[in-house]
Amino acid sequence: PKRSQGPHEKPVFTMPIWAFDQFIVTPEGEEPPDLMDPSFHEFGWKRTDDRSEFIREISALKLKAGPTYTFAFWGISQFMDQINWKMTKVIPFKSIDFNLFCGAPPVHLVLYTLSENEEGETRHLQSRKSYLFQLAFWSSKCAPNPARVNHLFAQSGDSVAALAAVSPKRNSRHHRLLACCSGQR
Repeated sequence: PKRSQGPHEKPVFTMPIWAFDQFIVTPEGEEPPDLMDPSFHEFGWKRTDDRSEFIREISALKLKAGPTYTFAFWGISQFMDQINWKMTKVIPFKSIDFNLFCGAPPVHLVLYTLSENEEGETRHLQSRKSYLFQLAFWSSKCAPNPARVNHLFAQSGDSVAALAAVSPKRNSRHHRLLACCSGQR
């Protein structure tokens, strides 16, 4: 509707925590798994081993300070070509511009909890969200506009990162000339 009362729910695509493909809980003081370990896919709980048990275990998970929680999410990757900013295999033999699905970049991958509401509110309102993880991502082939990137980096004060994030001229003559001493390759 064009007008409504009360707070608005932002457009969002959500999935339950059991949509992850794997999770590992590393006790405090122990070394978490190396993500590059060739055996990583064998660690912890995996949805492919026993879907019902996986859903029970991850749904009962109580996130708290101390342990390291590692979540792996690869099942959706067959449908996403992040580099080319396309969705694949949704429509046979056709890819879809990711912007048609999510709007302009960046896409925000987040993990949040919802606070209880005594009024029976079920919407995912910003006032009810407590973010545990936030990642904004995009492809260099489809970067956000510079103003949006500046807004994303404003809190960190990292203007160099903001400029590098949207700089399309990585192969310019000046870039190649200065690459030896700038640390950028």
